[in-house]
Formats: sequence, C-alpha cells, structure tokens
Amino acid sequence: MSAGYFSRVRLLLGQLASGQCATVPAAWADKAVFCAEALNHLGGFRLQTCKVRGWSDVYKEPLAINPGPQRLRLKPAC
Repeated sequence: MSAGYFSRVRLLLGQLASGQCATVPAAWADKAVFCAEALNHLGGFRLQTCKVRGWSDVYKEPLAINPGPQRLRLKPAC
C-alpha cells in the first residue's frame, strides 16, 4: 500500500478522534434532497436523449468515446 493510503487512513482516524466525522453527515443532511434531485435529473436527461436519438443502448455514446470490454456492460432498458 502506498504512503498516500496510510496518510488518508490517519486523517480519517484523526477525524474520528476529534469528532469531525460526526459533523459531515449533519452538513450534508440538508443538501441530500438537492443532490438526489440533481443526480435524478442527469439520469433522466440521459435516458430522454437516448430515446430521442433512437438508441436502444444507453452506453452507446460513452462507449464510443471511451470503449471498454463489452462483457462488463449492463443492459438497462432505454
């Protein structure tokens, strides 16, 4: 494991010891609805774009930009 990994672990342990980690969920609690709406909007936009373009595969454009192994893809209905 790298030195960076251990420094991140040390940081997390330090945050736990100081109680900082308890404030992170509280800070995000009021923003959870906004973040969920934003992610759902982006997902819906991609699905609508797929339908308008007549694509049956939502991965058509991302795989054209950055091709990967075909066997690892999921096939959600568009």
